[in-house]
Amino acid sequence: MPVYQLLGGKAVEKLRYSYFITSETAPTAKDRAKEAAEAVAGGVTSIGMKAEGFGGGAHSVEKDIENVTEVKKVIGNSAEISYDANAAFDFYSSLKLGRALDQLGLYKFEQPNPAWDIDGLVALRAQLKTPICAHESTVLIPGLMEVIKRKAADILGTKLASAGGITAGVQWAAIAKASALGMYCGAMNGPWEAAAQAHWLCSEAEFGKQAQAVFFPVTMYGKFDTTRSVDVDIIKNPMKYKDGYFWPPEGPGVGLELNEKAMPKYITKGKSIVTIGDKKPAAARAR
Repeated sequence: MPVYQLLGGKAVEKLRYSYFITSETAPTAKDRAKEAAEAVAGGVTSIGMKAEGFGGGAHSVEKDIENVTEVKKVIGNSAEISYDANAAFDFYSSLKLGRALDQLGLYKFEQPNPAWDIDGLVALRAQLKTPICAHESTVLIPGLMEVIKRKAADILGTKLASAGGITAGVQWAAIAKASALGMYCGAMNGPWEAAAQAHWLCSEAEFGKQAQAVFFPVTMYGKFDTTRSVDVDIIKNPMKYKDGYFWPPEGPGVGLELNEKAMPKYITKGKSIVTIGDKKPAAARAR
């Protein structure tokens, strides 16, 4: 049966995703605005902005402010905007950037300070209007508990694989839900991790209240609607994305099926497929 059924069934039929833009794919502010506009045209209602330098290059608060300002100017209120520093800034830089973001009406300022700097998150939350999201600080349950106790964030985040898989994710969600704070799942995933996260996320209603960062398959497929025919070679039934939402794949386990016919094209040149049990061990042949 599907993993979501093992977790108690669907509490959410579909989940909204946040589409992230980085300097790696959009090096200038105008490039970022163009990519954001394309995402909105594809039905996306939540845009995430990564810090300047994410994926390579130098960090720059001034460039970050320029990037977010340009995106806001182009898409206006057609989609919410968040900013993710990935724990890259010291407190002063975080405060400077946060005050600029306050003027732009962002819905979330994600992990500005290093994961260990809970004091910094507390201080920022007291001085900024934009809601603070802890992510690197709350991936694991001990950090989650510390942030909750210290009232260091408005939104709590994790990554399913980094948290310890689905079992740990269920425990994480139970604690986060009891805090009555926002619940968020980030990702740096391909189709397999995205499918596992989709099953976990749809089993808890609280995850349906905000956009989740389960978006990497969209960039891999190169389209915002994967409900039509999509050639992804190794997967027969790609995960469905449409109008800014995603659905957990149906079927046993996480619901994805390997396309065996496509595998030969990926064999390393000069090698061949070996089926387990097809050949006797070298030691046995020697005897």
